[in-house]
Amino acid sequence: MDPKVDIDSSWTRPGVTFRLSKSRRNDLLSLMAELPEPLAPTAAIDHAIAIAIASRASNAISEADTLADGLRILSAQAKRDASEQRRAIDEIRQYVKDLRDVISAAAASDDPDDFDSSESPMPIRDWLDREARNLPKRSFLAKAQWQAKVRLNDRSASIDLLIERVAAIDVHGPATHGAIAMARLAPVDLKDPFCKADEMPAFYLMCTGVGPEGWQLDLHPIQTDDHPAPRIATLRF
Repeated sequence: MDPKVDIDSSWTRPGVTFRLSKSRRNDLLSLMAELPEPLAPTAAIDHAIAIAIASRASNAISEADTLADGLRILSAQAKRDASEQRRAIDEIRQYVKDLRDVISAAAASDDPDDFDSSESPMPIRDWLDREARNLPKRSFLAKAQWQAKVRLNDRSASIDLLIERVAAIDVHGPATHGAIAMARLAPVDLKDPFCKADEMPAFYLMCTGVGPEGWQLDLHPIQTDDHPAPRIATLRF
């Protein structure tokens, strides 16, 4: 006889009688040991079934709690990611606003042409600090021309620039311009786009203070309308 058929038919009977083996009896007795009063064999079987059902329900609740904890963790992570994305977007918006402001100021200014070519280049950090000293914000636009590039070693070079501040945030009129100077940017990695500045007759540098003493330089080619093209390189120091 097929065992499956026998099993199915046994569950259709109005009652089921089975033999309580020695091992089954011992198992039921161990379950009853924790009860305040002893039970008859049939009641002990009912008690064992109730324990099994309760255990299954407890496992389902535990799995649901684990799932809920996981969802809470994912939700918190999503909120943090959204906050970081909003902060990055705000920084980009501020950068674009500042760039538009300095472009407008630069377009309204004239380029001075007086410069002493015998002047020795100063470190570009010194020049940046000097130009920003009396500005309301450490953010301004400079126009630069490549003058010389000296290879320092197999990996880096120094670049001499003829440079002038042509616009600044929240500054108008003659004060937007700084004096033309010779500044030295070093060391610069030979693979950095800044080392290819000699391929452009002139370019813009968006100079932005980073922290209390740091600087970020964004290199923008100059378009035919004298406005900055999208930046092609960034240098931080």
